[in-house]
Amino acid sequence: MGAGVTPRERSEVADHGSGVTPWAHTGRQGRFRREAAEGLPPQGGMMDEYSFAAHAKAPDRDALVAELSELDALTFSHYHGVVHATPEFLRWYTARPGMKPQLCQAAFRDDRLVANVFVTLAPMMLGGSVVKCGLIDTVMAHPEHRRRGLARTLMQRALSAMEAEGADVSLLYTARSEPMLGPERLYRSLGYSPREIVARMVRPAQPLPIAPARPVAPEAEARLAVEQSLGGRDGWLTLDGDLWRWRRVARPTQYPVALHAVGSALAAICTGELISSGALRPLAVVSDIAIPEAEDAGAALAAIVSAAPSDAPVTVLCPESDARLAQALAGLGFASTGLEVAMLCPISGRGKAALAERADGWYVATESLIGV
Repeated sequence: MGAGVTPRERSEVADHGSGVTPWAHTGRQGRFRREAAEGLPPQGGMMDEYSFAAHAKAPDRDALVAELSELDALTFSHYHGVVHATPEFLRWYTARPGMKPQLCQAAFRDDRLVANVFVTLAPMMLGGSVVKCGLIDTVMAHPEHRRRGLARTLMQRALSAMEAEGADVSLLYTARSEPMLGPERLYRSLGYSPREIVARMVRPAQPLPIAPARPVAPEAEARLAVEQSLGGRDGWLTLDGDLWRWRRVARPTQYPVALHAVGSALAAICTGELISSGALRPLAVVSDIAIPEAEDAGAALAAIVSAAPSDAPVTVLCPESDARLAQALAGLGFASTGLEVAMLCPISGRGKAALAERADGWYVATESLIGV
C-alpha cells in the first residue's frame, strides 16, 4: 500500500531526516552493510526506548491485526484517498501470497505497536527475466513517534531479512518529489533508485453515455488474457493461482472486485469507500487494463469506465511509459492528481544485472500502491 500522500506503500516523510546510519550495497559481496554517515547527528539513547521484531514473533495474530488497524487510523486518517484499514481488510491484506511474517517488521514502545513495514516476496519480471522481488509497503509510524529513525531502522531490518531469503531486488512506491526531499531522499540513501513514474489519474463522478462493458467471471481464461497483455512488462508479478484467487476471489467485503470485458479487452473494477479529508467517500479503481493492440483503446476504456458506479470518481494508475493508455484516459476526461515513483534496490548480483536491462512498459500492482 503507498507513500507520502500515497495510501499503501505509505512511507513516513517525517522520518527521512533521522540520524540512523544507512545501508549500502557492496557489489563485490552482494550484501548490505552498515556504514557510518558523515554529518549525521548521533542517536544517543533515543532508540533504547524501542524494541524491534518481525511479525512472526507476535504471539497473537488477531491482537497484532487490531493494533495495525489502530496504528493505520492514527497515521493516515487525514490523508486523501486512503484505504479504510479495518481488521477485516488487514486480515485479507496480510494473507497476500508471499507476505511472510518473518519478513514484516514492527517497532514497539512499552509493548505497544508504534511503527510497521510490510514485506512480500514475489517473482517479478525485470529486464526481460523473472527475479525474486521483495515488495515494501505500509511503512508507517505513530504521529507521536516520528523523526526518531523508526522508518529507517525498519527498512534496514527489512532489507536484511529480504537478503537472507534470497531476494534479488526490492520494489516500493512513494510520492514523487525532488530527489533529495521527502521520502525519496530516505529511500535513495538506502540504495533505491527511480524506475518508473506513475500518474494517479482521476475522472470525476459522472455517467458516460456509452454501453458498459459486460461482467465476466474470474476464470482461467480471464487470467490468461491479462497475462498475455501485461505479462511482458517490468514490474509484472507472476500471476499464479494463489495470487489470482487472492486478488479476484478471496476479497474483503468492503472492497469487492468485478472483471469487465468488451471485445477482447478486459479490466478489473474495485469499488468501495476510501478515506478523504477525514471522511469515507465512494471511489472506483480500475486496474489490470488489458487492451490488445488490435482494439480501439479509447472505445474499450470508455466501455470499461462506463461499468463503474457513476456516483463515484474513477481512479486509474497510469505508468509514464504507457502513452497509449494515457491518451485514452485524457480523452475520457481523466486528469492527474499526483505522481508516484516506483523505486528499485538491487540486493543480489542477479538483481543488479536485471536492473541494467529494460523491458517494454511497466506494470503497476495496484495493491502495492493503493491497497485494493
